[in-house]
Amino acid sequence: MPVPDEYRDALNPFQSGPEGNAGEVFRVGELSRRSGVAVGTIKFYLREGLLQPGEATAKTQALYNAEHLRRLRIIRVLSEVGTLSIAQIRSVVEVLEDEGTGVGEVSRAVSYALAATSFAAGPKRMRPVDDEPDDELAQARKLTDEFLDAIGLVADAESPARAQFAEAYAALQALGMNAHPIVFTEHARLAYELARFETGALKPRFTEHDRAAERRTIDEVVVGTVVFGAAFMALRAMAHEHEARRLLSAADQPQPTTHEP
Repeated sequence: MPVPDEYRDALNPFQSGPEGNAGEVFRVGELSRRSGVAVGTIKFYLREGLLQPGEATAKTQALYNAEHLRRLRIIRVLSEVGTLSIAQIRSVVEVLEDEGTGVGEVSRAVSYALAATSFAAGPKRMRPVDDEPDDELAQARKLTDEFLDAIGLVADAESPARAQFAEAYAALQALGMNAHPIVFTEHARLAYELARFETGALKPRFTEHDRAAERRTIDEVVVGTVVFGAAFMALRAMAHEHEARRLLSAADQPQPTTHEP
């Protein structure tokens, strides 16, 4: 697909937009308008400590700045796109507010929160009605851990994604598909290549030694992890639909007639 010249920079998945006026301040109504978050929701985030208080100008009034707008947009992405709970958003925000936090720690915090949300909300594997200790799940975890070690994919032992991966494999077995975890090799390869592409776009920033640029990069990692993850799942679903339509269309075509010699 040809890309218009004005969008070529956007091929970088973490390309920053205009920074805006860093010295600008505005009231909560304008903060709501610019962020797309209702005033009542902003006040809720303030009470929950997810958003830092503004500069008080009266008993019930305050002024907010570009940092409040940036943080509010991130919270909105975590909530609406990532579907994270308030507690999970708070865990990410606490990492963001730690001045000593690096990109790796933030990426880990967001990944853990997303995996935990998906794992908690996703369908659980069919279990016996007597709910006996699940030896099959333990075996699935052992095999999936061995698979990850074999392909060299490093993830913490306590990572929610590891548990989610084991549940997925155990569900496959429960459906009678007694495949080895090697069946996920192509999925792992594509996931790794996508992760390399996304993080590779950030690599030049790591040499800037600019704390402000680093903080912007950290924010972009948060948004990128959530948004690009959601977009990838949506594109995958549409690709399945596309291929199913193509195969069904091909099956409906008349088959060529063969003649016996």
